[in-house]
Amino acid sequence: MRILFVQRLPFAHIGAMLLSAELKRAGHEVDVLIAGDGLSARGEDAVRRADLLGFHWVSGSDGWLRDFLSRLPARPPVVVGGPHPTFVPDDIRLVSADFAIRGEADEALPELAASLDAPRDSLKNIKNLCFDDGGSFHISPQRPLVEDLDSLPFQDVSLYARIPRLATIISELYPAMCSRGCPNSCSYCFNKKFRDMHKGLGAYTRRRSPANVVEELLRAKKEFSIKRVVFEDDSFITSKRWLEEFAELYAGEVALPFVCQTPATTLDAETAGMLARMGCVSARVGLETADEGNRRKILRKNVSDEQITEAVARLKERGIMAQTYNMVGIPGEGFDDALKTMLFNRRMKTDFTWVSFYRHYPGTELRKEFEATTEAAEAAPAASAPDGFFTPSAATSADRRMSNLGMLMQFFNVVRAPVPAVRLLCALPLSPLYALIHKAVYALSVKKINRLGWLPFIRISLGFSKFF
Repeated sequence: MRILFVQRLPFAHIGAMLLSAELKRAGHEVDVLIAGDGLSARGEDAVRRADLLGFHWVSGSDGWLRDFLSRLPARPPVVVGGPHPTFVPDDIRLVSADFAIRGEADEALPELAASLDAPRDSLKNIKNLCFDDGGSFHISPQRPLVEDLDSLPFQDVSLYARIPRLATIISELYPAMCSRGCPNSCSYCFNKKFRDMHKGLGAYTRRRSPANVVEELLRAKKEFSIKRVVFEDDSFITSKRWLEEFAELYAGEVALPFVCQTPATTLDAETAGMLARMGCVSARVGLETADEGNRRKILRKNVSDEQITEAVARLKERGIMAQTYNMVGIPGEGFDDALKTMLFNRRMKTDFTWVSFYRHYPGTELRKEFEATTEAAEAAPAASAPDGFFTPSAATSADRRMSNLGMLMQFFNVVRAPVPAVRLLCALPLSPLYALIHKAVYALSVKKINRLGWLPFIRISLGFSKFF
């Protein structure tokens, strides 16, 4: 079988590389198509030759997915996976997809690929699979989680490395994961519901062995000349014992600069010291809002202002740049609250104030609470509403100042803009200009926190420029 992964944006998706490795191990052919907002002659030929099309679907990308599929004169079956179909599987009807895989697809996707020519009823035996069954919607039960992550093949980096602009990204910013699952239950994240879906089906938070991760990275150094690593784990530090073993192996054998993310609660003096000895250049910490009460009560993020401040200080004391995740527009938040978040970052002298616009994503506790009231349910955006971390949401668009502050928060902190100037600039109707400033400042900040050289930075930026 020929499986073709299709995506709009030019980045190396860890999920696609892991699934490609599984599919190839099962004897299938795999390719990827960067489709952008149109389909080239090569793309049309790739679609025509494929036996199955695969898409990663996050809430909000359904408009692009629906339009892309509607423009195909003929196509093979389509399977979607990712957060949105995991929690709203019957939305495949909205985009005219054929199958959805809920949760992890390591075993389900190869089974589907091997069963496409089998009788329809036999597909019901594939756990995690959902599809329209003659008017009724079939949802198979969830299978046990893969507990031994070392049993999985290494991600298939060759899937993207043949594409020049992506080969540069892989070499300069090699994406890696040491674990799956997150132990926290933040109300704005899907992890709690995903964990609840798999109760009794194995440990939710799992780790690869340090030796397994190091083996992959050494292979990547040899085959793809990687220069730095970006660990995409939800929480890089969940086990101090694991980190101690990994730190020794990584520093002694891999010895590449890297970036990671971890809760402030796990960044004590000892773990921060280990990160520094390993060569960590920057670490991301979740702040979300400067209002500790709302952080705890609304976002269910049980971390104090003091813990965040101390974590950032520990990083900076050891020469590690500090990034924070922040949100604008959380329920009940106004402009002055968002301004306090900006100033909190300024006091900590964070190197990158990453800001996204809050949205009620399916599968989150806050979405559930939002829909519990009649008034809120009527105002809830449709599942197909355009979406994006950096696109102002309905809540923030109602107040121009909120949208502008979200776009300019990092810029304001870089230039240390006085608060009166911030208030004035956020009130002006200059959103198109601010969007350009936002892109430029974010790009330069990404260069800084990854310690990218100018040449690779320019090559990577040109690869993304037409999409943003």
